[in-house]
Amino acid sequence: MMQIAIVDDRAEDRNELSACLEKYMQQNHLDYTLTEFEDA
Repeated sequence: MMQIAIVDDRAEDRNELSACLEKYMQQNHLDYTLTEFEDA
């Protein structure tokens, strides 16, 4: 399982990247967990 962290202060950017990653992972049948953070 792949663990992915998205760190960005803008919610819009986090949402856009999250959607792109989700689409890619589903198309390639990859198992992952995604965690989002507003700042480091």
